Amino acid sequence: MSPSETVYISANGIDFCCNKVGSGNKHALLLHGFPDNRHTFDRLAGYLAAIGYTCWAPNMRGYAPTSSPANGDYQIIQLAQDAVGLATRIGDGSPVDIVGHDWGAAAMYAACALEPGRFRRAVGLALPPAQYFANSIASIPGQARRSWYIGFFQLPAVPEMMVKRRGLAFVDWIWSKWSPGWTAPAEHLASVRETLSTGRSLSAALAYYRGALRGSARHPSSFRATSALLLRNKIDVPTLIIGGKSDGCVDPRSINRGVRAFTMPPRVHLIDNCGHFPHLEFPDLVNDLIADHLQMDIAHVD
Repeated sequence: MSPSETVYISANGIDFCCNKVGSGNKHALLLHGFPDNRHTFDRLAGYLAAIGYTCWAPNMRGYAPTSSPANGDYQIIQLAQDAVGLATRIGDGSPVDIVGHDWGAAAMYAACALEPGRFRRAVGLALPPAQYFANSIASIPGQARRSWYIGFFQLPAVPEMMVKRRGLAFVDWIWSKWSPGWTAPAEHLASVRETLSTGRSLSAALAYYRGALRGSARHPSSFRATSALLLRNKIDVPTLIIGGKSDGCVDPRSINRGVRAFTMPPRVHLIDNCGHFPHLEFPDLVNDLIADHLQMDIAHVD
């Protein structure tokens, strides 16, 4: 496996701490979700590096040691602008490939809608575009129950206190609920707990949910801009969406609905007996699927 180098890249007013893997002339931006960090893509980055990529996996805004925004804005439009800014830096003006999981997927879809010319191909893991996930909470039986934590995270202070209990045992617990029957790597979960216990990382991570649901008094225009962008612009980047049929967080039916967000049908691959972390639960299969998509001449629907 190619060695990993820690580098910092400034984009959209944020200093991103990134794992850089590989030295190829193709570039891939890998965006993690919650509760997670940049190391979730270590195996994928090594795989892509072996086929000619340089991979860049940042901790998302607010996840230490990446810096936090001075204005406290964690809404999706800002995550999209982060991704566009990072892609511009690493691609030196040329389009790059982008992979996102969970919140990283939300950022990826919005970035592709915002600046499609910055991205050559895209992969979304475990989540459809945000507007279709939001709609599924009300329209797909059981999704509201799966999404209980979103409402809980709107409370002030209490969620931070509860998540911090017993050394952030919440991290291990939520992973077990979202990927039932699968044992997450203990070393990686320890890394995630360390990230979220550093500085204000946990509050930043929860601010993603608070901003997405209600915006904020300080940033209402950003919230409106996010909604307008996702409703107005269809995604014009060839995309693969991978999900798990046993996902305890996102009902896979919402992924199938999400194909309507694209100008061309995305490839969709749902994996049997797989939960919310397909790139970790079935790394060999998912790595092959991603590499196949990134190297295809023409997108197609499975």
